[in-house]
Amino acid sequence: MQLIHSAFLSAGLSSLVTAIESNQVFQIPYINAHEPSGRPGNSPYCTIDFTIIDAASNASTSCSVEHGCLSDSDVALKPLPTEQSPKVCNDTSFNFYVPEYQDFGDYKVHVEHGTHEATSKTINGDNYPDGYQLNCGGSGVCNAWFANSVSPIVLDFEN
Repeated sequence: MQLIHSAFLSAGLSSLVTAIESNQVFQIPYINAHEPSGRPGNSPYCTIDFTIIDAASNASTSCSVEHGCLSDSDVALKPLPTEQSPKVCNDTSFNFYVPEYQDFGDYKVHVEHGTHEATSKTINGDNYPDGYQLNCGGSGVCNAWFANSVSPIVLDFEN
């Protein structure tokens, strides 16, 4: 009887450890990057906006940034948030920065919340095919987004 009880206890503890470890992530169910047309009179700024969930604390928020991306614009470029100067999200206990940015369809985000932090793989269709779309219209406006609340982008905590 003791052996059976020990087996159930061991199975339960390993399930608990697995459940705890699976919550050591950020989840991004939605992220969008926008690039304007560059036509006169339209905004010269690109945007990135996303929803982030800290699965360990079940806290969530929205984050966004507007940054200069059209080099031929007369408007001063706004910088992307960096590690030295991260951007605060709507819930100010979260912040983020963009460690790599090639264009609206090829970038990474780094998120911090409390003692947790994580960096995404490059946000593109190769890394996140289940929910990723990229579309450029005839006007030159482009959007690249990921939307999948069932299988969100998962960022494992780095610490």
